[in-house]
Amino acid sequence: MPEPGGSDVGLKTPGAPMRVLVVEGAEYAGGLLRESGDPSMLHIESARDPRQALRQLRNEFYHAVVVELPHPSMSAEDLFRSVVAFDVEQAMRIVFLANDLSDPGTRRFLTDAGQPFLTRPVDANELQDMVLRVALGARQDDFELEEE
Repeated sequence: MPEPGGSDVGLKTPGAPMRVLVVEGAEYAGGLLRESGDPSMLHIESARDPRQALRQLRNEFYHAVVVELPHPSMSAEDLFRSVVAFDVEQAMRIVFLANDLSDPGTRRFLTDAGQPFLTRPVDANELQDMVLRVALGARQDDFELEEE
């Protein structure tokens, strides 16, 4: 498997760490990201409560946002729609982490949202690679000229 941030990602990581917000009820994805790579690449912040995450997203910019499904206090759909309502660019930087794809509502939401997702259990390097792709891909779109 290629190294995260390596040639498979296809983009060079910026000098400063990329900010990542992890929205999860219990430490899982945040721990995987902290353990999996170079701490100079990602600055990980956690929010246990989706309402807290919304406040953070309104006030701060994150290169990527990892949202674990489901969360007992707010549906992923409500969280995603709220972020879309105040910042579409930030919403396009969300990666979902699903516990179970057997629920038709979860599958429908992930299909409709059109955002990348992984299912648990997830490999730490796979999660980091996806977070980097989302973070760098969005950044690349901001500066890349369209080819004709």
